[in-house]
Amino acid sequence: MRFLAVILFAFVSVQAVASANSDRFEKLQSVLKHFGIAQEPSYAQLTATFDGAQTNEHFTELLQHIDPAKTLARYASWDSKKLVLFQDRDSKTKVDFSLAFKPDGVPKDPSQNIYQLQRIAKTAPRSAPLTGLRVALDPGHMGGRKWDKRTGKYLLIDGKHHLSEGVLTLHTCLLLAKELEALGATVFLTRTTLGPVEDKIDPDRFDLSPHVKQEIRASSDLGWFDALLEKFTMGQRLFRAFDQHPEIRKIRGKNRYAHFNDRVDLAARAVKINSFKPHLTLIIHFDFVGERTKTQRNTNLVRAYIPGNILPHELATRELRAKLVQTLFDYHRWEESRHLSRKLVQNLAEIAGIKKKTSQTDHKAKKVEDGIYARNLALTRLIQEGALSYLEVLHYNHESEFHRLYAQNRRSEHRGIKFDHSSRLHDIVAGLKQGVLDYVGTVEQWPLARLQ
Repeated sequence: MRFLAVILFAFVSVQAVASANSDRFEKLQSVLKHFGIAQEPSYAQLTATFDGAQTNEHFTELLQHIDPAKTLARYASWDSKKLVLFQDRDSKTKVDFSLAFKPDGVPKDPSQNIYQLQRIAKTAPRSAPLTGLRVALDPGHMGGRKWDKRTGKYLLIDGKHHLSEGVLTLHTCLLLAKELEALGATVFLTRTTLGPVEDKIDPDRFDLSPHVKQEIRASSDLGWFDALLEKFTMGQRLFRAFDQHPEIRKIRGKNRYAHFNDRVDLAARAVKINSFKPHLTLIIHFDFVGERTKTQRNTNLVRAYIPGNILPHELATRELRAKLVQTLFDYHRWEESRHLSRKLVQNLAEIAGIKKKTSQTDHKAKKVEDGIYARNLALTRLIQEGALSYLEVLHYNHESEFHRLYAQNRRSEHRGIKFDHSSRLHDIVAGLKQGVLDYVGTVEQWPLARLQ
């Protein structure tokens, strides 16, 4: 009898948890409706191409880098045959979509990106070894005094020596584009001027409400959101609690330029890159630690980010979950992003003399290998075409780097744009160019069996 009582208690407990989780989904929908947030559509079409492309074995391999916190398991179930996504967290009663696993062997390459890279490596002439290669370059941030003030991506040393990250990234990408084009590549730059990539929306006057709603929906797996859903029953008290919560006020009161930078402009970059359908994407950033008004002597490192390391609260929407599944089922793209990043970081370290970051920890990132970290940045998530490397090439507030970068001792021109810059950028560009060449040069060695 005691055994039966224990079983009955466990059954009732499980039923109670399932009921509470189901209740959470209904309350969540009512809160979103209260804020005027429309029901989210299915994004199953984003992943349809990958149905039957990934094996369970390689899916499991990627999970350790892409979802170490095991957040996907709260929204999905899987076995050796298929993955099923649900709209409701934990209770998992409302099916969203499913994808079949490839029974065995090597994952497929639905985009045929590797096939195209192999063809380029085999057919390009020695005088122009990148002929046929499409490369997207994204100069990080905006640049210029106005946008530097809005983004905080600048240094002002001794009250007069101004160094803009957005200018550094633009000049680096212009110089790199010139080098890659001379080798036969077709290069797309998301911007060739100072200012945002999004040029159809006025950052001073655009409607904030869709972005506020988007941020509220994306916040629905955070602890404070969960606590309110658990504390109140469905109804006006629940809605008032949300209306009055400091985090909702913070989202609503967020600086319009922060919304523009974090959502509008990054989305515009991703759309343009995906439309270009690159084989390779290099996102170029410079880094700093500490204050914007002081140089430092301790930290000057290079590292690259590739897709991954989803944090526990970062799967709150159907769109976010669909993009995660895209990444998990596109095995070759993730692997080639790692190989590309390895070559870029290695050559930056050797040619530009910048040490690789090797620590186990990095902000919101998980180490994959020395110099390469998985991180769920907006662009590593939104860009879904070709291999990708998001680079922090050096620390521009490192004392020696700052003085070298501040010296405008070279003049260059590309695409009709004349600009003065530091000769230090040539070292960085040389490392990046050689990294691309080394990566493409190894493509021919890949066994075709990888694509079967």
